[in-house]
Amino acid sequence: MFNNNGFELLSQLKNDHIHCNDVILPGEFNPHNVRLFVICHEFAPVAAVWAYHEQAALDAFVDLGYETFKVYDPDPNCEDYAYCGDASEPQNLDTCHIVPVEFNPAIPDQLSYLLMFAEQRHNDNLAGHNAGADRRRMRNQNVLNVVRNYLELSGAPESLLRDLAYLEP
Repeated sequence: MFNNNGFELLSQLKNDHIHCNDVILPGEFNPHNVRLFVICHEFAPVAAVWAYHEQAALDAFVDLGYETFKVYDPDPNCEDYAYCGDASEPQNLDTCHIVPVEFNPAIPDQLSYLLMFAEQRHNDNLAGHNAGADRRRMRNQNVLNVVRNYLELSGAPESLLRDLAYLEP
């Protein structure tokens, strides 16, 4: 039986197969509905990518170098292939499942993933930035924003959110 729980599938992946390509965390401005998708082969997850819909997730998956569904010797008369990625490589998606990850503040384990995504996005944004104090301040602000959004979405008491404001860098 295939598991349709995106977060449970995400927790089965090693960190190097969870890609932080276009991270937009819950509670942030997200006009294109970018979210995390887990791409699975048969019954096992292969990787997770951020995208605004399933086709974009497949394109990102192929562009990252995964060849799980690639057809190496395509039949020119076959119309069952999907062409994915920047190079429009033929893929056989008969065994492919794409599951969106829905972050639910009621599940405590998810906060650690959100913090990991925030940390990775912070590192990507500041690549080459050498000012130590500024870098630490920006990282702390980023982490506080993730925690604040998570607490707001989970319905935390207003007093806790006020106390969190004292931690501002």
